[in-house]
Amino acid sequence: MMRKQFIMIIALILSCSILTACTPEEKKEETDLVIILAKRANMPLFSIEDIGDDIETIARYGGNISLIISDGQPFEKHFELKSIDEGYSESKKESIVKSRIHSLSEYIEGLNAIHDEADVLTSIKLGSRVLNSYSKDHQKKMIIMDNLLQTVNPLNFSESLLENINIDTTIKNLEKQSYIPHLENIAVDIYYCGDTILPQKALTEKNKDNLQQLWSSILKQGNAKEVQFKTNLPSRDASQKTLPKVTPITILEEEKIMSLDNQAISIDETQIPFVSGTDQLKNKSEAVKILQPIANSLKASNKNISLIGSTAHYGDYKSSIELSKKRANVIRSLLIELGVQKETMEIIAAGYDEANPFRKNDLDKNGQLIENIAKKNRTVIILSSDNPIIQTLKQKLK
Repeated sequence: MMRKQFIMIIALILSCSILTACTPEEKKEETDLVIILAKRANMPLFSIEDIGDDIETIARYGGNISLIISDGQPFEKHFELKSIDEGYSESKKESIVKSRIHSLSEYIEGLNAIHDEADVLTSIKLGSRVLNSYSKDHQKKMIIMDNLLQTVNPLNFSESLLENINIDTTIKNLEKQSYIPHLENIAVDIYYCGDTILPQKALTEKNKDNLQQLWSSILKQGNAKEVQFKTNLPSRDASQKTLPKVTPITILEEEKIMSLDNQAISIDETQIPFVSGTDQLKNKSEAVKILQPIANSLKASNKNISLIGSTAHYGDYKSSIELSKKRANVIRSLLIELGVQKETMEIIAAGYDEANPFRKNDLDKNGQLIENIAKKNRTVIILSSDNPIIQTLKQKLK
């Protein structure tokens, strides 16, 4: 009896093995892939090796691949790769895969942007339309190799500060203008978000976080299947080619974005320059960008503040006092335009008076102006009015 049961068990195992061996290998679904590429003056070089697995998948199993150049007027290049004939030997299949990968990589490396500026949003919308035009039975994926610093409307970061982005408001505005891409059943991978090279100043960590949160929200609003940001990529050099220009985004240093609790905010001529010897701004729109986050902090603090005008040591003392007062008033007027209550701000005109603790001696032993120091003295200091420094300075300037 035991022997009969043992034989039955062995027979069952063998039959299962035969069935398993005879079951044909499940064929992998064809994939449709869109790769959005940024080759611009503000972008580091990207490497195709970063997306090697995705390139190999489509080379091996077939599908559609579209390359979209993300410049000021995005354009597309399309390829269709047929699945490899199952009748080929394994070595023949591998040879075809390697040849396809090599050809695709060379073609991608050779593509370049043509138009100035960056229209990432239109590139993504174009990519979504392309993917949605393919078979619904295929896997769909979008790869974005772009720092995501758009410089054209309706999402022009060169006209605003990344620190001031209101994500909910931005999403609503984009929806009203039908700019949210349709990404149902599309997985999205993003490389190089916030990565820059000169002439674009490097983004702060806060800038990068805001940028990532914004684009993640836009893509999820478009019902993307999933959104992944690829980080910790190897640093890349700049391209040696002449690439289309991109308007730089204004980046404030972290120390310029601060609360007023016992801290002074210094706005010198390296940030907001005036025409020499006057209270005329060289660029009002840039000044507004710089002051916007400061205005936001002031409105949130509900503090009374003092604006201390300071100048370089040049000309007579009375003129320096008058000039510092006028320049401080210009900054005050801009802050009022940005929503700060005028009654919360007072002006202290310090000129080049040595009583001002925020200025440094900008004359050498021969009485000549030291310009590197002087430009830091041409400034307006913002400080909480209840700070002891203010009362002391007022007493000394009487």
